[in-house]
Amino acid sequence: MSSFSLASRAIACKSGIFSSALSTTTTAAGRKCASKKSFSVKVVRAQAASEDGENDVSADVDAKTNAGEEAETSSTTSITTIEKTKDMGSKDEYELVGPKPERFKVAEGQLVSLLTAATPASTRLISGVLTSGWKVSLETGPVPDGEYSFGSFGGRYLKETSDTELFKRPEKPLKLYEFEGCPFCRKVREAIVWLDLDPIAYPCPQGGKRYREFVKETGGKAQFPYLIDENTGTKMYESDDIIEYLYENYGPGKDKVPSLISRSPIVTVAAGLGMLGRIGKGSKLDAKSTANEKELEPIVFYGYETSPFCKIVRERLVELEIPHQIKSTGRGSYKRKELLKKRGTFQVPYIEDPNTKKAMFESKDILEYLNREYAS
Repeated sequence: MSSFSLASRAIACKSGIFSSALSTTTTAAGRKCASKKSFSVKVVRAQAASEDGENDVSADVDAKTNAGEEAETSSTTSITTIEKTKDMGSKDEYELVGPKPERFKVAEGQLVSLLTAATPASTRLISGVLTSGWKVSLETGPVPDGEYSFGSFGGRYLKETSDTELFKRPEKPLKLYEFEGCPFCRKVREAIVWLDLDPIAYPCPQGGKRYREFVKETGGKAQFPYLIDENTGTKMYESDDIIEYLYENYGPGKDKVPSLISRSPIVTVAAGLGMLGRIGKGSKLDAKSTANEKELEPIVFYGYETSPFCKIVRERLVELEIPHQIKSTGRGSYKRKELLKKRGTFQVPYIEDPNTKKAMFESKDILEYLNREYAS
């Protein structure tokens, strides 16, 4: 199968695991960026992930979701306003607007962007997709109400779990200063997915007027990523140090850092190579941004690193310098179930904007919304 066919399959299936490998050359990226018997599979090697670890299921599987822009429902009805509900566990009320989420949908004009956004999977493999200790088991019976499942067949359903619910969680959200086009930042964001953390991301694109200057004043230099943990009073640069810190304090220990995000120049080069298809995207401040003129509450962003649908939305959040809390939803994350309970479906990207009380699915509609609300 050609690399383009693999990339096309990644988009058609919205899996985010198969993607094209760009045939390019690059310079070294080593510089800093300014019920019954069940089976259980634990991923320990890259080979364990093939089409998001799910292509071994027979064709009879009723695939309710997948690794890219994922959905539990397949309604094709498009309406302007879906519903107005209260965010579970929150006093704020969000109006869900835009079209209903649809599986396997690539909006008109998005194909090229999604193909190039899928290329990091060619070098990053399962990193940015799975949570730590991810396991899948085949359970007997129908999918329980409110339970997230990849699919069901023959009176059985697939159940995913991970070790992350056993890990300590920060009481106050972590603060991560970074930008999309930086390979060092990407490594840290992948660690966020592995550990299922929910940091607030403060975008620091080149030319940024707010958070980039804050980092320079606070830490002494405009170098990224930069982490602030108010729970421990920690402030730190250096991606490898940040990753080991996160694993030591909010994971299984720094000796358990996966090789795909380990302290190695090869890992950083691989992260950089995977980003070539989107070079320049999510790296520079859009001069039309109006977000830095306002005091904004962080937008809540459900997604995960390797999804091309999530990536193009994240790029725009960075270019517009919009702070956002990343609600990481890698495979095995309990937040898949959380979003399913909240909206009756699981699909990412999904955002909630506390500044306008709007919520929405579908990457194309989210991009249009961000441009309308936060760009002149």
